Amino acid sequence: MEVFARGGGGVSKVVVTFEKCEAHDTFEDARTSVPKLIQATSDAGYPSPVMQ
Repeated sequence: MEVFARGGGGVSKVVVTFEKCEAHDTFEDARTSVPKLIQATSDAGYPSPVMQ
């Protein structure tokens, strides 16, 4: 997530709740996608499922 947030990859906001081990993000789907975000978090060592 940090790479996308800092690198201008389309993520505009990330809210992390450490107690629940959750992160919620806001992103521009024209610039990135859910699979790319999942890959980025997995590559950083934090595998992430999609929560609805």
